[in-house]
Amino acid sequence: MENELSRVVDALPGLIWSALPDGCTDFVNQRWCEYTGLSTGEARDEGWQVAVHPDDRPRLTDDWEAILASGAQGDIEARMRRFDGTYRWFHVRACPLFGEKGEVVKWCGINTDIQTRKTAEEAIRAEENRFRVIIDGLPAIVTLMSSDGQFEHANQYMLDYIGVTLEQMKLKDRPLGKAYHPDDRPAILVKWMECVRTGEPYDHEARLRRADGKYRWFHTQGYPLRDAEGRIVLWYLLQTDIDERRCAEALLSGEKRLLEMVASGNPLPVVLDELCGLLDKMANGCVSGVLLLDRAGLKVERSIGPGLPTTYSKALEGKTVSPEAGPCGMAVCQKIQVIVSDVTTDARWNETGWQALALAHGLKSCWSTPIIAATGEALGTFAIYRPDGGLPTAFHQSLMQKLTHIASIAVARTHSEDDQQRAETLLAHEKRLLEMIAWGYTLPVVLDALCRLVEDMATGCHCGILFYSPDETTWQHGAGPALPSGYNETMHGRPAHRASGPCGLAASEKKQVIVSDIATDMQWDKHGWRALALSYGIKACWSSPILSHDKKALGALAFYQYEPGPPSTFQRELIAQLSQIASIAVERARSESALKRSEAFLSKAQQLSLTGSFSWRVGTSEITWSEQAHRIFEFEHRVPVTIELLSSRIHPDDLELLNEMIDRVRGAGSDFEYECRLLMPDRSTKYLHVVAHGTRDHDGALEYIGAVQDVTERRLSEEALGKVRSELAHVARATTLGALTASIAHEVNQPLSGIMTNASTCLRMLAADPPNVDGARETARRTLRDGKRASDVIVRLRALFAKKNELTESVDLNEATREVIALSSNDLQRNRVNLRAEFRDDIPPIAGDRVQLQQVILNLLLNASDAMKGVDDRPRQLLIRTDRDESEHVQLTVQDTGVGFEPQAVERLFDAFYTTKTSGMGIGLSVSRHIIESHQGRLWASSNEGPGATFSFSIPRKSVRTRDSDRSGHNQTSADVEIGQAMRKN
Repeated sequence: MENELSRVVDALPGLIWSALPDGCTDFVNQRWCEYTGLSTGEARDEGWQVAVHPDDRPRLTDDWEAILASGAQGDIEARMRRFDGTYRWFHVRACPLFGEKGEVVKWCGINTDIQTRKTAEEAIRAEENRFRVIIDGLPAIVTLMSSDGQFEHANQYMLDYIGVTLEQMKLKDRPLGKAYHPDDRPAILVKWMECVRTGEPYDHEARLRRADGKYRWFHTQGYPLRDAEGRIVLWYLLQTDIDERRCAEALLSGEKRLLEMVASGNPLPVVLDELCGLLDKMANGCVSGVLLLDRAGLKVERSIGPGLPTTYSKALEGKTVSPEAGPCGMAVCQKIQVIVSDVTTDARWNETGWQALALAHGLKSCWSTPIIAATGEALGTFAIYRPDGGLPTAFHQSLMQKLTHIASIAVARTHSEDDQQRAETLLAHEKRLLEMIAWGYTLPVVLDALCRLVEDMATGCHCGILFYSPDETTWQHGAGPALPSGYNETMHGRPAHRASGPCGLAASEKKQVIVSDIATDMQWDKHGWRALALSYGIKACWSSPILSHDKKALGALAFYQYEPGPPSTFQRELIAQLSQIASIAVERARSESALKRSEAFLSKAQQLSLTGSFSWRVGTSEITWSEQAHRIFEFEHRVPVTIELLSSRIHPDDLELLNEMIDRVRGAGSDFEYECRLLMPDRSTKYLHVVAHGTRDHDGALEYIGAVQDVTERRLSEEALGKVRSELAHVARATTLGALTASIAHEVNQPLSGIMTNASTCLRMLAADPPNVDGARETARRTLRDGKRASDVIVRLRALFAKKNELTESVDLNEATREVIALSSNDLQRNRVNLRAEFRDDIPPIAGDRVQLQQVILNLLLNASDAMKGVDDRPRQLLIRTDRDESEHVQLTVQDTGVGFEPQAVERLFDAFYTTKTSGMGIGLSVSRHIIESHQGRLWASSNEGPGATFSFSIPRKSVRTRDSDRSGHNQTSADVEIGQAMRKN
């Protein structure tokens, strides 16, 4: 039985052995001896150990003792030497055999050749080592996970990044999981376990902590490795650093959000607070802040920075901006980026207090960038602070550049909106001021409202207005409700010249004058204005001239501040705009004052001259009258004036003429002149003279503007005076004819002598025997001829003396002149005057009063004769000539060689009662001129080149009467009227 068992054990394909409970070998099978080349005896006890590889023997011995001690099955791997000296790997498995009491009574073992497997495993390990070399050299994190999701391996890049060893990574406390950001861990675990369960690829983004504690974003992609049967044997995880991309995306998203906030009209502090928060989030370890300047660019108006200490931000507000104020002040003044890498070692601001302020709040570095508008104006600064100091990286610079640009957009947008709102407010106030001006508010009220507008629109400013006195030598107070009353009272009456203060210089030079700091500007010391302003706390004055439309200086408008500084752009524009409104208000007030005076003068003048004014819009029949026109027509002022109402006052005899005139001028648009009578309620009559000028408005509507004058008193006076003048004209004619008495007597005596001679001759002829009938008949005919001649002389003489209405007839000037010559020939001969007549044959007849024209001719002939009475050294020649000109005027000229007249007396010759004769009345030439002018002609005088003078008159071919005496209801000759006019002139 034992032999049979031995053969079976020897036939097994493994190396079989057994050992006692203490571990000493007591049996090896034949295959074990064949492999090792040792005999059974050599292998007993511990002899078998010589077949073990020396490098493996200590470990195998220790493992075997451990199995013995455990009393349980155990496995060991070691290399055993073959009989030929070759070592091969064997898997040694030892199993205990227990007795009835449970004690180990024997150990049985089998050594299985695993060389092939080991070779494969070594190959695999070599491949794994090569793989590890490859993945460790990759610039990315690679992690291997088991099929159940547990950590297996990580490349060196991963180990270096998180700062642990591979052994630490394999610990049960899972350092890999703790390397992820706490906020990202829950999502990572859920996602990973889901992928392990489903076998789907893993794709996730999370923040992984770097060895220095900084978190960066990584994109993790995991793919399962499957065997031939599709089972997952391994997970490969590739983690790519996407922190810059995520930062760019976060920045882009933040910029988009900021721009949306700007576009949506969020308040500027909210936008800038969000902007600072974005930078603080993007730039780890940094805090940021924005300083906004006031609109003048002189002071820090607001400090914004959610991550900055509140006390630090508050300390900066209200500070004056200057390069000495700190990095931000230097950045905004010089419009450059200012980098302070270490506040403790940068001595530029030791003396200004900023260094101590920054260090007190734990700020060791400051990188300040100016916020510049598109116009180049500095709006503020954007600064980044760090508690540990240092220089900005390229990322920081890029971040500052982008966010500063957005800040400039936000600030500029807010400024633009503020400007628009301010412009709309200003426009509404300006409209209100102009309405006040248009509605006739008094000038002090308007200017007071203007000054208050300045104080509402320009914070911290007070407004004052000064005007020139009428002689432009002193100031007159215009307005200044918020200025000290003492200052206003002192300025009133002070000298106004270019050196008297900014207002004086502005008005003199007609330009804005800016005094930013009165305390340091010494040019106003001389006349005491500087001391006056400072005594009332005024530190700055910006003045602009108030100019009229013709650029004449009326005064000055000034803005005053109790802090030094120049005006902002808006304040400069506001000064200029309100100066113009002040100019409008002043000119309007002065124009209204002048208009009221003018209206008062006009009203009084109309009342004194009995003249009213009116306008008549033809299309709408709208009639507007002055007060005096109502008085003339005796209408109530409240009664609307219409054509029908006017017609009710017109004299019935003139009503038809009125209607014809209205119909004629309705569409003509030309000027017209008209005279009519009014029949008043008390049955009295008024005479009116109406003149009007036609004009058209922008729509082409016709309107007449005119005047109506009550000429009743003048007309009645003229009628009364006309009768006196008629008598005067008659006296003039009688006086003139008195000088011709001898000539007339001679003219009458000649035909009478002829009559008597002829009568005597006729009697003799009839008494003859036989009677000489034919001779007596001829003598009788001569007697009749001489009688008619005497009768004509008497008729003409009576016509000259008679007071008759003028008679218009066709007059042959040549024939009329010959008759006058015949009447005056005796007188001319007596004065030894040599008369020469030159009559043009083709002159046309004229329309006129023959007797009046002959009176003029006779007067000119006798005057010429009288002018030559004292001439003895030359012939007394008198030339009378008729002619015609191209304008169809007939002309008569009387030229003598008498004493003539002085050139300066030429105009006075025709004045009434002016004479150069010792016995003259001085009315002959005056009456003659007005007779000629009543025939629409002209009478004039001129000195000859030689001795004597020439008098001429010219009358149109057909003369038109200038006045119709029938309308007035009384008879009056044109000559009488003209004589009256001449008398009034003289």
